[in-house]
Amino acid sequence: AAALYPDKKVFDHADKARFNMFDKVSGSDFIRKEFSQQHRFSDIQSYWTKDEESFKKLSKKYYLYK
Repeated sequence: AAALYPDKKVFDHADKARFNMFDKVSGSDFIRKEFSQQHRFSDIQSYWTKDEESFKKLSKKYYLYK
């Protein structure tokens, strides 16, 4: 989307009061602030997925189905 609409800023049209909830759901304000720089998933991808493998490993013993 950033390549198609470079002048559109994702968070500029959002109500500032809602940032708090977005930050809570994301775990911190890092995602919002970092993504606001260039609006590219690649900027936040490593942070977003850093715990994925450990979660999969930890939760595997609780799976009901394989």
